[in-house]
Amino acid sequence: MTMMLGKRAASPEAEPSERTRTRHEMAYEPAETGSGWVQKLPVLQAVEDIPHYSDVLTREGGAIHTRVEDRRVLCLLKTGQQVATLVWTNRADDHTAMTAAMAKAKRQGFAVTARYQADRDIIGVLYGRVATNEVNRSLQLKASTMEQLADRIITNAAIMNASDIHIEVDDQPQVRVRVHGELTRLMYLENKDQAERLCNALFTMADSDSKGTNFQPNAYQDARITRYLTLRKGESAKGYTLRFASLPVHPSGWDVTLRVLPMDQDGYRELVSLGYDSEQQWVIDRMLATPRGLVVLSGATGSGKSTTLQSMLGMLNDRWAGRKKVRTIEDPPEFVIPGARQTPIVRRKGEDDVFTKAIIAGMRSDPDAVMIGEVRDRPTGHLVQQATQTGHKVLTTVHASSPFDVVSRLIDLGVERSVLAGETFLSGVIHQALVPTLCPKCAVDLDEVKSQLSNDHLRRIEAMADDPKVLRFRSEEGCEACFHQAIAGRTAVASYFVPDRQARQYILENNTVALYAYWRAGKIELAGTSSGRTLLDQGIAKMNQGLLSPLDVEEQCGTLDDIEPVQRARDWYQQALKEGKA
Repeated sequence: MTMMLGKRAASPEAEPSERTRTRHEMAYEPAETGSGWVQKLPVLQAVEDIPHYSDVLTREGGAIHTRVEDRRVLCLLKTGQQVATLVWTNRADDHTAMTAAMAKAKRQGFAVTARYQADRDIIGVLYGRVATNEVNRSLQLKASTMEQLADRIITNAAIMNASDIHIEVDDQPQVRVRVHGELTRLMYLENKDQAERLCNALFTMADSDSKGTNFQPNAYQDARITRYLTLRKGESAKGYTLRFASLPVHPSGWDVTLRVLPMDQDGYRELVSLGYDSEQQWVIDRMLATPRGLVVLSGATGSGKSTTLQSMLGMLNDRWAGRKKVRTIEDPPEFVIPGARQTPIVRRKGEDDVFTKAIIAGMRSDPDAVMIGEVRDRPTGHLVQQATQTGHKVLTTVHASSPFDVVSRLIDLGVERSVLAGETFLSGVIHQALVPTLCPKCAVDLDEVKSQLSNDHLRRIEAMADDPKVLRFRSEEGCEACFHQAIAGRTAVASYFVPDRQARQYILENNTVALYAYWRAGKIELAGTSSGRTLLDQGIAKMNQGLLSPLDVEEQCGTLDDIEPVQRARDWYQQALKEGKA
């Protein structure tokens, strides 16, 4: 679903919001033309003021047919189910075109609930292109104004809890933000010239020790930006670190990506707030309770590993009550971890092994626990092994697709198999993914989406549903509460593996098939837990509570029927024992 999520203009019938009050109070002035005075309307003075919309109804091939010349002076935006917003020049000379479009909208069943005034520049951008030669010119904004635009983009992203900002530059440059793992458009930029000046302003804002001299669209560049911004009236300024990365795009564009990292987070999030159930919390607490050993968190990029690691380190520091030292080696630190001494990677020209050197230096600083941001190569794997064998509590992450892929991955990265199978070496593995949680205000039931599902898809959903009436799905348009995304956030679905004696023997023998069956059958000797639960198991459980859409569960965890029943795993394991394969 395509939508516009920018700084929202106030409804003409409503009192202007606190964020837009001053601009719109000044904008409520009648436009004067050769034909006299026309209606007062709020003015869209910049692209970022465009209201939320999911489609341009009057575009070429759109739901409401409009002449080319009329599209130069007006557009109708779809802002809800059969709800539209009018944006036009508010000139008496263009009144005939406006009334014709309004009549067509009414015949199509659309209610026009809001109207705004805009010049042809803005209207051209709304159509995703410059509409006429008259507006095919640069905005000629000064550098200071570009810095203000950059701050507004960052502020809007922060208000929306976006994790990343994407500036995508081609013939129609745009800014998109990643919210709850999904990209949504924040605004269009006028042209490449404006986009380059925006990117240059951002690069100029970067900390001097983190960048080169000038922004170069055709180069790979990295930098670090620190900004303190007031998100809402009456609030104190909040600090943000933004990781700037740019790269060229064929044939003649470029991308700039900004990772948005809050600087002033208080404390850490409890595991329950991340989506971990009581059993999983107990198991993680048990992993951390052992005085030494390796705890590994795995998952895809963007699966929330850093957030969960922050929570686990916070729990560890609380357990030790400041009596022991927690050291982290990160590239770079993404969150403030209370009680931990966080060491960022400082890269200097010509240094290739800086991460390894930082780990070695951290190990010499007398820590009790070490968090290494990621095992990324064999030298790092050797150091993780060394740190764990010398009696430290070590926490780290790897990229893997299951808890058992972690075992193979660690061996590939230099951890010796015999060491990994040792009695106290591996405290446990956690594998997680993030699944969007439905907006409770606009989620819809199965009956509303059934006609859009294939027969096979519907069969899978109904087969795995405890009660089909409880199932919920994303609404098509969303609502104001969820920024029209139809999702309220994301929750972790997780799977864990804590090896017992038999599991360690399977690791030593490289019998991964038997290891998985042993785990899936629930044979792991861990009192009070069911073990053997996959990501899909937990995703389906939350689906049956109405928290997750079955479609999102399948996207993140696999098709709903692609799950091996526990009894089948038990039968296979018993047969393997008889045949000497396990």
